[in-house]
Amino acid sequence: MGWETREVWRQESLEQPGCDPRWRDRTYAQFVWVNALLSRWRTLYCRYLRPQWRTGDSRSLLDLGCGAADVPLAIQRWAAADGVTVHLTLADTEPAVMEWLRQRGVAELPGVTLAVADSGTLRASGQPFDAVICNHLLHHLRDAEVTLLLADMAAMAGQVAIANDLARSRLAWLLFAASYGLICHRSYLVPDGLTSLRRSFTAAELRPLLPPGWTLENLPLFRLVACWQAAEIGRT
Repeated sequence: MGWETREVWRQESLEQPGCDPRWRDRTYAQFVWVNALLSRWRTLYCRYLRPQWRTGDSRSLLDLGCGAADVPLAIQRWAAADGVTVHLTLADTEPAVMEWLRQRGVAELPGVTLAVADSGTLRASGQPFDAVICNHLLHHLRDAEVTLLLADMAAMAGQVAIANDLARSRLAWLLFAASYGLICHRSYLVPDGLTSLRRSFTAAELRPLLPPGWTLENLPLFRLVACWQAAEIGRT
């Protein structure tokens, strides 16, 4: 098939119940530096979170589909450097992710709670959060599921919700294959990354799926960022 439509039917190796646990664990570990290089979360923190948080604040953040949890832990560190305490809820529907985090002591870190749950379950619990984020989650979902997820995120977020994902592009696919294919061995990072790019959205495809109040922008390095802000924040 070409690049005109999402190939949402593709499955990633990490989604397979029989995937090699050693390769899975290496992949989780490699997520950390790939996100640091490509995902632009420092930019998003400075643009959407830091302006709302003041020195001495205590804030709560929910990460849906947390994976290796490197993104929320980085946000917690950045906020701490700005004098803000951030309590994290790290949620994922995969028990293997939670076990990987527990084995690495993430559950024992100050201000961290782990939850095996999806957005609907967490929304139904009624627990509010100042910020709700997800990273590389949208491309795993079908169109209707994306709309439901974003609605859940906005309903739980008191201030800001951010969904950061890949933008489908042939050039991104070629660059990722050429660069990371040379250095990432004995893991699922490269084949799953290439599959993710085939499953991801273009801006034209994602924009109609956004619930009211959400905005969408393209960032460099083939990023699509959907954002929701509380009305009183959006006017400032």
